[in-house]
Amino acid sequence: MKRSIILSTILFMVVAPMSATADMTYTTFDGVTMGFGDVNVGNSWSFAVAASGITYDLAAGKIASADIYESPAARNFSNAGWTMVVDNLTLGSWTGPTTSNMNWRMYFTNDLDKDVTIDWALFNGQTQVWTSRYTITNGGLTGYEPRSQYWLPTHAEVVPVPAAVLLGVLGLGVAGLKLRKFA
Repeated sequence: MKRSIILSTILFMVVAPMSATADMTYTTFDGVTMGFGDVNVGNSWSFAVAASGITYDLAAGKIASADIYESPAARNFSNAGWTMVVDNLTLGSWTGPTTSNMNWRMYFTNDLDKDVTIDWALFNGQTQVWTSRYTITNGGLTGYEPRSQYWLPTHAEVVPVPAAVLLGVLGLGVAGLKLRKFA
């Protein structure tokens, strides 16, 4: 079963480094810089995201409005080794080597004329280190709330337990029950 990772709500800015990317709006709060911009419209639409000034190895995005992600939701990571972990219609997460500066691109299926609100979370190991909320209207950033309290996920919410581990635990439980019958 193909499992695309959606919460890649923060995709890279193609090839250019964050400081040289055109058409980006940057906001700094508590030393953390988040960027939004470079909106592309076609059969679907996308925008570039940048995050720097904080150390993280997992990023997650949850749509809090009517739009849905296109699979895979996050692409074009500026740093090597980053991959999607969760990729569904409204939640995406991606992980990779620890970084403090990365760009990526987020993709959506619906029309650009709807307001889109996305809650973001960055993690370093098991610890949530940053949250924010973007509101996008007609391709423009109309709202940004750093340190937002709308969505405060745990690491387990954005990184699912592998199915093999779950099946293994269930199998051990069944085996234990059968062994008790014969003991």
